[in-house]
Amino acid sequence: MSKSVRFFAAFAFMLAIVVGPRPTLGQSPTAVTPAITISPTSATVVVSAATTFTAKVTGVTGAKLVWTVNGIALGNVNVGTVDPYGHFAAPAVMPTGDFVTVGVHLSTNPAVQASARVNLRNTIARVGTITQASVNAGALFSVILEGTGFAKGAVVKFGTQAVTTTFVTGNKLVASGTVTTPGTYGVTVTNPAPGGGVSAAVTEEVLSATPAVSLNAAVRFLEQSSFGPTPQSIAHLQQVGFQAYLNEQFTATYRPFVLPPDGNVQTLKAQYYVNALTSPAQLRMRMALALQEICVVSANKVTDLNGLVGWQNLMLNNALGNYGNFLRNVTISPAMGKYLDSANNNKTDPTSGVDPNENLAREVMQLFSIGLYKLNADGTMQLDGSGQPINTYDQDTIEGFARVFTGYTYPTQPGHTAEPNNPEYYVGNMIPFDVEHDETAKPVLNGTVLPAGQSTVLDMSEGLTSIINNPNVGPFIGKQLIQHLVKSNPSPAYVSRITAVFNNNGAGVRGDLKAVVTAILLDPEARAGDKLTITASDGHLQEPVLYMVGLLRRLNGVSDGKALVDWGAAMGEDILEPPTVFNFFPPNYFLDDTGVIGPEFAIQNSATFQMRANFVNSLIIWNSVQNTTVDLIQFNTNGNATSQLAQLNFRFLHGSMPSEMTSTILSAVNTIPSGQADFRARQAIYLIATSGEYQVLH
Repeated sequence: MSKSVRFFAAFAFMLAIVVGPRPTLGQSPTAVTPAITISPTSATVVVSAATTFTAKVTGVTGAKLVWTVNGIALGNVNVGTVDPYGHFAAPAVMPTGDFVTVGVHLSTNPAVQASARVNLRNTIARVGTITQASVNAGALFSVILEGTGFAKGAVVKFGTQAVTTTFVTGNKLVASGTVTTPGTYGVTVTNPAPGGGVSAAVTEEVLSATPAVSLNAAVRFLEQSSFGPTPQSIAHLQQVGFQAYLNEQFTATYRPFVLPPDGNVQTLKAQYYVNALTSPAQLRMRMALALQEICVVSANKVTDLNGLVGWQNLMLNNALGNYGNFLRNVTISPAMGKYLDSANNNKTDPTSGVDPNENLAREVMQLFSIGLYKLNADGTMQLDGSGQPINTYDQDTIEGFARVFTGYTYPTQPGHTAEPNNPEYYVGNMIPFDVEHDETAKPVLNGTVLPAGQSTVLDMSEGLTSIINNPNVGPFIGKQLIQHLVKSNPSPAYVSRITAVFNNNGAGVRGDLKAVVTAILLDPEARAGDKLTITASDGHLQEPVLYMVGLLRRLNGVSDGKALVDWGAAMGEDILEPPTVFNFFPPNYFLDDTGVIGPEFAIQNSATFQMRANFVNSLIIWNSVQNTTVDLIQFNTNGNATSQLAQLNFRFLHGSMPSEMTSTILSAVNTIPSGQADFRARQAIYLIATSGEYQVLH
């Protein structure tokens, strides 16, 4: 046999060994046993979270699979659920033990199965609200915590002190106990192992047995000094007292306005509502609102958002400063330069005969500082021998100030050279150019004549000094600030006391707004209503921005502000866009011929009143104000309508609800089944928030 023949014979022999014998005709292949493998075979998942398992089947085709949790087809809410595709959702609350088993088997043969262990871990809880913003030191309390991720065995702590904790659901705990030391506590929830941990803290006030401020007084004070009381601010004010609260507000951090990324003025308006709702510097925001309604700039003419953002920040930055400095900053603001035509306001052109613009000259006196007529220190008008009011200025004074305000132009755009009559630009203050300034002598206030030949800056400084030192500024501005914060019809004695503080803060400083607002809020006339001694002419109608934001703050509301912009406009106040230099409403709007003043009533008519009611209905009854929600769990009093209404009475009306109103609302609420506590609260809030007693803050 040749070598080649021997080689192929050996190769055939080896192939037979490897391949094995070929089956004879009609013989079936060897059967494969069906099997399932699951992946992964173990997983760790926090409660309420999810993960996905996959199953691979061999030995059978077209098999239907059944998924289980702890042997229960598709699981349940107690052990977790799994869908037909292996997506597992952990239960919201840890079941007995710290793991479950996810299984999968053939529907036709349950013995063909596979399983995976799921180790469950508690999450870190989140505390949303506490039903009471404060508890009394040394007294047994029981409060409800609402939130997410609460686990069985969770422990509530006030600071480092644990209190008795009752698990209700994954969203509700009841905390009971006693805390002996008054103060501000961080309340946390600690979920047990496995997993778990300590939640972020929410604030709770533990009040002394005799709080510094009564509940009704705290609510009234916050109505006057903020955009509305919250449960937290009420409790804090009760604990620290009026003056300490004001001192905190004077140094509170505030958020500046920023350019909207989308370049839309509506977005900037929404930003205003968000700041009003959430800013910790509430007093500054309220003062800024008052000042921007006295010194008006409007988006209907200043359309560059840089100008509007800069103007709002000017209001914030100066709201608790000095009124003289505020007025100086107003006059060199490019937004004001645009709005009242003082930017590129040049000296008289002998060729064209065009004289300086008088708009700012007129309004800086009529609206921003002294008014039309001479006033006594108590805000009453001075009269001449014929019993007629005496003008504070004349046309010569207007023309003098028109020439004072010549020579200023817009800030210089980056990359450009400064020159007279710069094009519009709003980042920074206006800049002076003496070449366009009128250098003639100019009559201003208080018998002062500015000499000829002075610079743009010096004329501006000395002209404004004559305004700021005029005796009318104290009563004219002081009375308007009282109207914005406390009441529309202050007594002459009240105005006189505020004028004295405006003129001298006790340290020889004129125009100190911190001293002025302190005097306004702590004046006996402002605090008289704390003891519910209210007269018919007390209080003021809430303007729309206060009405809406105040309602939300009372209810721990959340909003992105966008819908509030439209609602406010429908109520007559398109925020940041007053229709004229006279604001949305004038400070001297008379309600009737008796002399009673109600400025905000100038925009209150049947249509705007209806819009207020519609807003409350949409927010409270239907929960349909876009991206805006309120928290009503705090008013869940286990079906006790009387107790629920008592809470609402203090939160909304600082305890002043008339007996007739109380009985009417109780009758309406008691038609609703006691088990529907949420709807009972909504009905009561609607009736209170649309009432005259709430809309007019006393």
